[in-house]
Amino acid sequence: MKLSWTLHRPDLGLFRLDRDGNLVFPKTLLLDFSVILWLCNAPLRLVIAKVLSMVGHKEAQEILTGFIIYTPILLYILISGKIPWKYFHWFLIACAGFFGITYLMHPEYEHWLTRDAFGISDSIFSPIRGAIWGFFMIEISGDVKRLWRNFQFAAAGTFLYQMYLWVQAKRAGYWDFVDSSGAMARRPYSLDFGYAMAFVLLVVFVTYTFEKKRWMLLMSALCGILILDSGSRGSLVCLFAFALLFLVDAKWNKKERIRNFFAVSAAGGVALLSMNYLIKLIVILADKFHITSRTITMLAEGEAMDDNGRSDIHKLILTHIKEKPLTGYGAFGDRQFIGPKFNWGYSHSIVYEMWADFGVILGTLFLGGLVFLIAKAIFEEKDARYRGAMMVVASVGARLALSNTFWGDPYFWMMVALLTKWLFDLRKRNPGISAQTLLKQLQEAR
Repeated sequence: MKLSWTLHRPDLGLFRLDRDGNLVFPKTLLLDFSVILWLCNAPLRLVIAKVLSMVGHKEAQEILTGFIIYTPILLYILISGKIPWKYFHWFLIACAGFFGITYLMHPEYEHWLTRDAFGISDSIFSPIRGAIWGFFMIEISGDVKRLWRNFQFAAAGTFLYQMYLWVQAKRAGYWDFVDSSGAMARRPYSLDFGYAMAFVLLVVFVTYTFEKKRWMLLMSALCGILILDSGSRGSLVCLFAFALLFLVDAKWNKKERIRNFFAVSAAGGVALLSMNYLIKLIVILADKFHITSRTITMLAEGEAMDDNGRSDIHKLILTHIKEKPLTGYGAFGDRQFIGPKFNWGYSHSIVYEMWADFGVILGTLFLGGLVFLIAKAIFEEKDARYRGAMMVVASVGARLALSNTFWGDPYFWMMVALLTKWLFDLRKRNPGISAQTLLKQLQEAR
């Protein structure tokens, strides 16, 4: 079969032509297709729901979505005879075991573990929407080139879907959300929209650093404007986290890192000194272009640092953490204290949530180890695509400092998978390395 060169994209790893001009594509494309569909499961579910509503079988939405996402993986296993993951089954057993032990020790957690919204079946273990499957998707993506390509396609799908939601919200004049009592409510912005656009912005910007195409800068700027327009302040935390990680990126030498540090420090100092003028300028521009944004309004009214009630949640959970600082309360340990007052039940802080679940010592060690390994991987890894992927998921995952739960955050578990992959590759590149030598290297890097 002769094929036009428009489909011949070996640079993307999608297709190649054999000597006879026949179409050849790698079996791993099946895995990549599943990864992209999983990352874009929200628009996929929307399309499936609309199709099923036409035939009157909405109840089959989850089953059909799962079938579409995971069938390519099954086909890959049947065709290749290989299992495309190494660690996920152990990771899944560890997570399930932790929740199982917690339930045996605290059967009173049953309500928080099994409820439909924010429970473990939907937000954690569901193969369609469960966050820990982010680990699985990173692992089956294989090499970093494939992983980054999957991120690019997922960013494109996410952008189109979020723009659809944005248009719908602008027409209606509000975004729907679930409030602290569990009831549906309306507001002029969306947490999910802001974080999704942050993911798109970062993927596009990192791609720009590889390919230097100007339209990518314009696309990044557009995403930034949309975040200001309809996202929350937490989305800006993701961008700030990315800026910090970008400063320690391995692409810079020591002198460039020092230069970047002082440049950012100087820019930050100037911004702080001229904050009032900057806020006035932003408000004027927003008014001129008819942009109505909660973030801009809070800046104009001097309420940008308002915690929106988080301090009450933090005081509540900190009181109970002090009662069991060494052992914690097990998986979902904060739900029993926060859930009766705030429907979602989690601490809105990864620090407090880890302390509540694992205790102060283990929680601090785990979180501190993650931060250290992220910085070390970005600082040392030579593959720019890997560093870019790590910066993206770690930056979007930075929202956990203010919002969400690490158990139900796919970016957090994708970050854990990337770190696992990096440590495995480190040992592979240095086959003779011992645990003592590895520890020495980590200490010297401090």
